[in-house]
Amino acid sequence: MRNILSNLVLQKFDPAWFWVLLTAGCLVFLALTYRDIFRLSRRKIAWSLLIVRSLGVLALLAALVKPAWQHLIEQTETPQLGVIIDNSQSMSLSQQIRPGDWVNRYQFLRDWIRQSPVAKEMRERFDVRLFDISGKELSSGELPDEPSLEQTDLVRAMRSVGARLRGRHAAGVLLISDGRDTTGRGNYLVLREYPLPTYTLSFPSLSGSDERAVDLAVVSVDCPARTLIHNTVPIKVLVRKDGKGEMDVPLYIERAGAPLVSEYVHFDAETVEKIIDLNYAPAEAGDFVLTAHLPPQQDERTTVNNASMFKLRVEAKPIRVAYVEGVLRAECKFLRERLGQDPDVDLISFVRAAGPQQVSIAGVMAASELLSPERLEKIDVVLLGDFESRMIDERSYAAIRDWVEAGGGLMVLGGYQNLSEHGLSSTALADLLPVEIAEGGIGQIDQPFRFDLTYEGRRHPALNITGDMARDARLWNVLPELKGIVAVKQAKPGATVLARHPQPNPNISSREGYIVLASQPYGKGVVVVLTSDTTWRWSRLLRLSGQSDALYVRFWSQMVRWLAHRETASEQTALRISTDAAVYKRGSRVTMTVNRNPAVMLPSEEGEKTSVELTVITPDDRSIPLAPTSDPANVNRWTAAYFPDRGGRFQVTVRLLGADADLANEQTEFLVEGSRIELEDPTPNTAVMQQIARSTGGLYAQISDDLAVEKLIRSLPREPRVTNKVQMSQLWNSPYFFIIFLILVSTEWIVRRRNQLV
Repeated sequence: MRNILSNLVLQKFDPAWFWVLLTAGCLVFLALTYRDIFRLSRRKIAWSLLIVRSLGVLALLAALVKPAWQHLIEQTETPQLGVIIDNSQSMSLSQQIRPGDWVNRYQFLRDWIRQSPVAKEMRERFDVRLFDISGKELSSGELPDEPSLEQTDLVRAMRSVGARLRGRHAAGVLLISDGRDTTGRGNYLVLREYPLPTYTLSFPSLSGSDERAVDLAVVSVDCPARTLIHNTVPIKVLVRKDGKGEMDVPLYIERAGAPLVSEYVHFDAETVEKIIDLNYAPAEAGDFVLTAHLPPQQDERTTVNNASMFKLRVEAKPIRVAYVEGVLRAECKFLRERLGQDPDVDLISFVRAAGPQQVSIAGVMAASELLSPERLEKIDVVLLGDFESRMIDERSYAAIRDWVEAGGGLMVLGGYQNLSEHGLSSTALADLLPVEIAEGGIGQIDQPFRFDLTYEGRRHPALNITGDMARDARLWNVLPELKGIVAVKQAKPGATVLARHPQPNPNISSREGYIVLASQPYGKGVVVVLTSDTTWRWSRLLRLSGQSDALYVRFWSQMVRWLAHRETASEQTALRISTDAAVYKRGSRVTMTVNRNPAVMLPSEEGEKTSVELTVITPDDRSIPLAPTSDPANVNRWTAAYFPDRGGRFQVTVRLLGADADLANEQTEFLVEGSRIELEDPTPNTAVMQQIARSTGGLYAQISDDLAVEKLIRSLPREPRVTNKVQMSQLWNSPYFFIIFLILVSTEWIVRRRNQLV
């Protein structure tokens, strides 16, 4: 009973005489009060009420002195063990850990930490905390996959771990490394003041057979920087083998880990360098980072030099477009700008400098020369603007007719001259046109109108936007109005009308609107007539209002591709990210360029403000956001710069962000050449590991010696630290005190009222 009461503490019972006098005073006052009540009532229940009221007052006084219950808690703390794992590049080397057992040092270390019985016993005896060679703490299940750090500073790693274990119950530090400290430090006497004993595990020194181990390397790659799609690219790869032994090894050219081409390389028994010729025909256009790769061998000293990256830009075969215009009108200016920005279009244009009344022989000859049979053989699409028929000679018109019949694509852009009775209808192209031009001409209809597609137009591949005809119709209807057309009589029997003007045409019985866009096959080719010359409004007016002119871009990009018999649905990605090189020196400038393909119109992008997000992912999986800068000369291009501070493989990711979701993303990669000092000497430095152990009061063992390692682990101090902690349970602020007080006082008051003792 005495021991139990000794745990009760009155935190405000000071001075004690005050609380004793206060309690006595309260009880005396209550006794005198209830004595008077008894004299007046002569009822013995008054004394019972005195007891109840006194207990209530005592409960209140007990809460005021703040009683608490204290008890002792004993805590047992398992000793912590800081384990430093060397994940520098020298750990990627292979050697014989045991006779006949060739392994990668780092993989052996990872397997030892995860699976060996000694490591399991270590985790049972200690609270193990894992750190890499830079001092960064790791979780037990998140060891780095590959040793990638370019420098080993053993002292810095130990100091970082020592600081993290300071104030903890630590048994010591276990350092597992090959001892290849690359700081050039001469001795480790500085560690004599190290607060914790350091136990070291190292790898055995190389035997003679280890030093003669083979090493394969891709020394360099010679490849053209640019090529055309489906063209064969010659790739010359210089490979080397150091060490004894004859072998056949496959050499791969890879993209993002997927083999593209390969060839087996035969190495003779001696050290040798060879040039391997490979041929690669790219099947898609774009900027690619390719890798020449020799797979690692079982007994290879190091694998970091088994690959070399190089850059290849594959360009699609351009659509060669010849554009002839009689006057520099707004439609010509915007169309030439659009086609000039299309990466898949090679534009050749001719605009007459003189007016229609001052046609020079030199100008006629220049236009006719552009459309000669020899030139047309190399052209995919011809665009004829507004000019009178005499601007081009009859030989050129006949050449165009024969060229279309053989498979060419011709488009006539409406104007006062070319669609008049003295225009193209009086030339050899008359039969090719999908529309009939009235004698005497009908003239110009200046009424503004919406671009209204016919049913055939909504199904046409050159005018398809999303694949949903109703949705496409809404997209075309929100474009700015076009300002008038050249009125033609009617469509020819074999023509297809793709778009009409809302004003009825009195020349046809159906009273349908005038033709805006029509097409007609001719031989193997196709001819299109556009009677309006104001599609430029779809670009300029939208850009002035801060909106995207993507639909203008889409119209002309798809129309040109359809005329050239190319796939109109662009297979290109909406974004393209490229770097100015494939391999860089550490610290050099990496320039990244993002191009938005305006021909790819994303459905979710309609009317939405978009932004570009650029991220560099480093070899150690750190994400570094960059702020791309827009190009004033091209609204669809952004650039950013990055300066890598270490070597390795970097990944670049670009995302086009809408209001609620990602609209598109693309990625590329580049390689930064790091320091080779880690790989200059493959021999483990056991002397350094022994010196560290001696200087700090620890022990040394080779990781391949199971008995020595087990002895080292068991020698670590493992006594738990026992601490006693006093825990106070506050009784005074318990609601029970207040409830007891209320019950006693209320009961006394109710009983007294019912007995009329008030």
